[in-house]
Amino acid sequence: MRGQEVRCFLHTAGLERHELDARNMIDGRLDLKEVERYDAVFMGGSGSYSLSYKRCQGIEDFLASLPDLLSMKKPLFGTCFGLHLLVEYFGGKIDKGRDGLSEIAAVDLQKAPGAEGDPVFGDLPDSFMGQMGHNDWVVEPPQTDTTVLVSNEASPYQALRFGDGPVYATQFHPELTDRTNKERYIRYAKNYAHDGIPDPDILNRFTPSPECNLLLRKFLAGVVL
Repeated sequence: MRGQEVRCFLHTAGLERHELDARNMIDGRLDLKEVERYDAVFMGGSGSYSLSYKRCQGIEDFLASLPDLLSMKKPLFGTCFGLHLLVEYFGGKIDKGRDGLSEIAAVDLQKAPGAEGDPVFGDLPDSFMGQMGHNDWVVEPPQTDTTVLVSNEASPYQALRFGDGPVYATQFHPELTDRTNKERYIRYAKNYAHDGIPDPDILNRFTPSPECNLLLRKFLAGVVL
């Protein structure tokens, strides 16, 4: 699904193909000299790996390189797995949801008071839809200065800003539309259903998320440029 993820980030961020280079985080430590060439960093989701139950050495190596990456003060936006990595690095805890709870398809989200005045999240409506697909959850918040930007009934940590920025992360997927999220769910149905067969009821929940899909463009316009 790497190719699909790249296409999704390009589409919702409004970028041309030559403006985005993709790297696999499980390849290990970052080449920081290479990172210096870029204006910003996206940290995407993962359907094959997890911090709670399916870790690999590459994830540990990437986590070990995060201090150097963050010290560069590059604007950074993490989605789903990207949020989990940042929360764990900053002293929080990631684990499976209660009773194996997952969030899948389009989910109702609420803008938190901390989003007021934020250049990325500030003009979101009070309630909007976001694309979801995760089994891991933030069960303990980071132990560093963070601001909650988005929450919902299931979790108070649906979007966070770390410090004063420019580091953001979301549990939801602003890079995915209803169509591409459905593709992702079908591809990884084995992670969300015991028999590995997509649930027809869930397939009907993939509805549009127009406000959410503008966030990456707002990040680039309001924080990077």
